[in-house]
Amino acid sequence: MSRSYSTPESGLTRRAISAGFAFAVMTGIERGLLFVRALVLARLLEPKEFGLMGMAFIAINAAEVLSQTGFGRAIIQRRDDPTPFMDTVWVVSAVRGLFLAIVVFVTAPLFADFFRTSELLPVLRAISLALVLRGFVSPAWILLERQLRLKRFALPATIGAGVDLIVTCTLAVQLRSVWAMVFGFLSGTAVIVGMSYVVGPYRPRLRFSLARARELHVFGKHIFRTEVTVVAYEQADRLAVGRIGDVVSLGFYSFAQRMATLPITMFSMVVLRVVFPSFAHIQASPDRVRDAFVRLMRLTAATAFPVAFGLYATAPEVVSFVFGKRWIPMTGAFRILCFLGATIALEKCCTAVTGGIGRPQLAARASLLRLILMSVAIVPATWLYGIEGAAIATTSSAIAGFVYLLRCISKAIGIKSRGYLVVFGIPAAACAAMLVTLDTVRILWSGSIPPAAAVALLVGAGAISYTLVAATIDRLTGSALSTTLIRVIRSR
Repeated sequence: MSRSYSTPESGLTRRAISAGFAFAVMTGIERGLLFVRALVLARLLEPKEFGLMGMAFIAINAAEVLSQTGFGRAIIQRRDDPTPFMDTVWVVSAVRGLFLAIVVFVTAPLFADFFRTSELLPVLRAISLALVLRGFVSPAWILLERQLRLKRFALPATIGAGVDLIVTCTLAVQLRSVWAMVFGFLSGTAVIVGMSYVVGPYRPRLRFSLARARELHVFGKHIFRTEVTVVAYEQADRLAVGRIGDVVSLGFYSFAQRMATLPITMFSMVVLRVVFPSFAHIQASPDRVRDAFVRLMRLTAATAFPVAFGLYATAPEVVSFVFGKRWIPMTGAFRILCFLGATIALEKCCTAVTGGIGRPQLAARASLLRLILMSVAIVPATWLYGIEGAAIATTSSAIAGFVYLLRCISKAIGIKSRGYLVVFGIPAAACAAMLVTLDTVRILWSGSIPPAAAVALLVGAGAISYTLVAATIDRLTGSALSTTLIRVIRSR
């Protein structure tokens, strides 16, 4: 019996929300495992080890994106049966992975010389094996996203994160070096690839069709352009910090960025997996697209803003107590990068929507603008202000790119700019009240309670303040944010 890869139109909103909740749970578990891993490693390893791993990932990510095909996104966006394209996608992916691994292995000495860090050479060559492994992932796994079977789709990454946690932390106790992270990462990657064939059964066949590859490339080329600029943007700050500073500075910066954006990356992953296929199904109905986009932005802002402002306000206590005193030098960069997390969440929503409605070139243009702004600002900012300067350049260029993308997508689907006053105004006002509340709480306690209690008190007071103020403004203005939230919960 042939497997159906189509998703019926009826009840799409309810299925999308249900799939989103399931994926959020699975992704939450995965992010939680990665967070536990980060906490353990922060206590066992020095910032230098994180810097080495960060340098290695700059090379790996650059190699991957420069050969990005966008075929995976393309077969999700198609409205017809993508099954005939699967063998071509698999062959291209496998060949690409092998080629990339060879390129990284051969050019590893150049990267080590660039960063003036000889220890990077063996680390980078070992991690290049991950490129080979990733190339053999099952294309049927990718199609689970099209079907909105996201709980099953998230299973490989969740199990892989668990294996990574166990292997990395066990070896970190014994080795106390970057090699614990290297072996843990490779183990987790191998498990993810193997599990992709369990959740997405597929028998690989060496069959390649140039005609089908060209057909996928028509859509995939825009994904390629977007991914190139996105990854170049994401790595430019690390590149500048690693080159202008040193491996320790990069360790502080990369860890600060990862921890500041970790709560939002989970949300972004859910959005990308749910929104892209959902909007692909309703792209022919402009009214549904407009209504869904406004609701999506409203929910995203209501979620991302309090996380960003809350982390910013509690950063001194969180960094010192949660990660340890050795990480205090990253506090300034951490606070700035909290707003990068919120921007990423909003930008991912827009990018997913542009792809879903068949306008990926809009996201490509915004990514290019963001990259240009970053390229201009990152070197002088890092040179003058260190990791805090890099954080400012990264965050400000991200905000500018998002504003431009929001303007483009609003014009494309027919939404006026003033319609966003309520979307962003309510959470912004509630966050301002939350900051005042947290400052008041700090004055009242005057540092007289234990660190653990201080963190718990600040988080609790911030959450209560934000919820009460946001609900009150929502009720007074009649913006229906509460109604939308209740509808989403009930739709689960």
